[in-house]
Amino acid sequence: MSNKSYVKFSVEHFSSLVLYVYNLKIKTIEKIINKKIKQFPNFFKNIPCIIDVSNLTEHDYLYWQEAYHSILNTGLYIIGVSGYINNKWKLALIKSNIPILNKKRSIDKNFSSKPEKYKKIYSDFVVDKPVRSGQIIYAKNKNLIIINTVSSGAEIIADGNIHVYGTLRGKAFAGVGEADSQKCQIFCTQLLAECISIAGKFWINEDIPKSNLGKSARFFLKKNILTIQKFSL
Repeated sequence: MSNKSYVKFSVEHFSSLVLYVYNLKIKTIEKIINKKIKQFPNFFKNIPCIIDVSNLTEHDYLYWQEAYHSILNTGLYIIGVSGYINNKWKLALIKSNIPILNKKRSIDKNFSSKPEKYKKIYSDFVVDKPVRSGQIIYAKNKNLIIINTVSSGAEIIADGNIHVYGTLRGKAFAGVGEADSQKCQIFCTQLLAECISIAGKFWINEDIPKSNLGKSARFFLKKNILTIQKFSL
């Protein structure tokens, strides 16, 4: 029997929650996280989370260990850290025995580059049945079109765009692929979602303006910020 029959390594892309930390006031951070978890316990249960430290200062690594253990105490399922700024930060993260998920960010303000002119064209994956609680549908290298209801507790994921012609109550993650992910969009005819995410930028239900709940909506990134618009079919 070949080795391939037992195990196989493959590079895949999965959605995860990103916790952006802007300062290391430990008691405040812990209080905010606990409040969110208390409001949405089912959403945060066992969801993988990455801590982004790119907004912290080069000296904040001195307080990292205490802050990290404080975050762990909230019950978040931390799978890695991204965005470290220098080697001192890197060493502090290594001492935490936590995976480092990216290279250090550049602080050279004179650096510039032209983005590659590339547009990914996705084919469509169509689902015409209800997506029930606990179900996960992933449209790899495709747009995902749901012509029915997405229940609370369900997850719909696509490398491309997501269209829901029905009520969206669960979680929707668009643009999880690498190519042109920030150009992806999410559309639904009745918005009651637990979570909306495009290319890692996300809103949970309480972030959605109340005036948009229960109505048709379009989500997209504008200057790397998740944005919502009303739309008519």
